[in-house]
Amino acid sequence: MSGNEEPGGPGVGDDGADMPGFTGYKWTVEAISYDGTATPVPAQYSVCLQFTPDGHFAAKEPVNFHSGSYTLAPGGFRTGKLAKTMKGYAGSDPVVLLAQKAIGALGSHSRAHATLRGDTLTVTVNGYTLIAQRAGAQANWPAPRGT
Repeated sequence: MSGNEEPGGPGVGDDGADMPGFTGYKWTVEAISYDGTATPVPAQYSVCLQFTPDGHFAAKEPVNFHSGSYTLAPGGFRTGKLAKTMKGYAGSDPVVLLAQKAIGALGSHSRAHATLRGDTLTVTVNGYTLIAQRAGAQANWPAPRGT
């Protein structure tokens, strides 16, 4: 196991293989860095990342919800095809705009670097760094009805 993994629990796959410790949790984004500037993300913006144990990924920014799949990759993860809600935003709140861009950088087929230290997950993708705190377990999503 590397220093980025946790022993037992959600960090271990069904086949006993080690998986990064961010798998199986919801993460609340508390700061976003871009171009050398770190911006705090207050809780009322509800920016979060979710990784189910069975490979579903979701990300919420203040305006839209993004969801799809992810696969583990050395040093992080890769998103699969993602869909998102298409709600518009005509405002100028700098936290909202930054969160939209940072979460958008995790778009379809993006490769992200992820490190875990205790309850802090750091995700870096396309020049954006998201600092998130563990916010609880994230179960597998229910299968669609009729399957």
